[in-house]
Amino acid sequence: MFQELRIDKQKLKWALVSLLGLILIFEIIRDSSRAGDFQGYINAGNSILAGLDIYIDPLNTWPPLFSILSVPLTIFDAISPYGIRLVWLCLSLLAMWRIVNLSTQLVYDRKLSWNKQGNYLSMVDPIVLIPLLLSFRFLLDNLSNIQINIFMLWICIEAYHLTIKKHDWKAAILMSIGICMKVYPLLLLLYFLYKRNISIVCKACVCIIILHLIAGILLGWDLLVEYYHHWYSVVNPKSMMANLKNQSLFGMMLRLLSEENPTHGMYINVLSLPKEIVKYITYAVVGLASIAPAIWFRSKFRWGKDHRQLIELAIVCVVIPLLSPVAWKAFFIFSWFPIFLIFGLSYQKEGIFYNRLRMLFYFSMFLLIASADMFLGKYLSNWAESLSVLTIASLLLAIILLILYFREESILVINNKRV
Repeated sequence: MFQELRIDKQKLKWALVSLLGLILIFEIIRDSSRAGDFQGYINAGNSILAGLDIYIDPLNTWPPLFSILSVPLTIFDAISPYGIRLVWLCLSLLAMWRIVNLSTQLVYDRKLSWNKQGNYLSMVDPIVLIPLLLSFRFLLDNLSNIQINIFMLWICIEAYHLTIKKHDWKAAILMSIGICMKVYPLLLLLYFLYKRNISIVCKACVCIIILHLIAGILLGWDLLVEYYHHWYSVVNPKSMMANLKNQSLFGMMLRLLSEENPTHGMYINVLSLPKEIVKYITYAVVGLASIAPAIWFRSKFRWGKDHRQLIELAIVCVVIPLLSPVAWKAFFIFSWFPIFLIFGLSYQKEGIFYNRLRMLFYFSMFLLIASADMFLGKYLSNWAESLSVLTIASLLLAIILLILYFREESILVINNKRV
């Protein structure tokens, strides 16, 4: 009887994975015919090929090198718009698979497999499947909008993995490309700098310089400098907006402390401060909140497996969307690694501490997931976003990670066995 029950549960898990797979296949086929954010990437590359000002297009909010690196996408789009989007979405899924696989290697020292054999983790193991379900909303958001965020997360996780394996040049090349395109991995590079991993920082800086040398040759130095000045002084400040879709810390503070329009008339502000004042208040809050973690994380970078250092990496992933001037919902795919790690550190643990921790964790997951349009409807979902539910949920994840950082029993468990 118990054997039959176990088999039924296993079949149920595989049925669930199959359903997720069908949803992803449907999403890829449907989204391949959409413009999505991908159209902005195409427009950026077109501007380079046509010799136009890359920032004439309002969709282009990225650093100048992004436009240059988008040129191959533009060329393939001219051949087949549907085909290049299909390839992009398929590569996004492969990148997500690689992210999950790297996560299991970093956290459990085991590779991911469809079948649990030897020193592998099965795709249907609860410690993999449940975090994937909790993050599934953001995977769909990235596919439906044809965005680049999955690749940015892959760059961060892959670069960290390569660094602990002492493949510094590979990690440096990846990080430099990511920084030049979307800036996000800069926070990971600053983390390495703070941890006094000077080798990877210097190599990444060399790669960034080389990429800019190439860009200067292609565009001309005067034009490249002009583009960077325009991006920094004009484009970037405009990104800091109170729009309720912006779930970054800056967006939350603007909605809370200013009369900036959050759209749809959904004001929640308690003060009416100027935008510039709110910006400096946010910087001050971030600076004060960073003091304690900066003291706790001051030890030198350690190569190899280190659970506390993994928690530090997870916190970096949490704060990347929070500290961005603008963070749409799809940006919170960066929550994958924090969710995966927190679930692993609290899995199969008993006691009041872990019971309360799990309650806090699942409350943050409720905020992340239940605020979606499909659960609340468009109107209530907009109100939830105006109240910054994704921002609050991410802050809760950061708090949980800091609590676990000082927990001596933060040992990973697989099937009641310590890892």
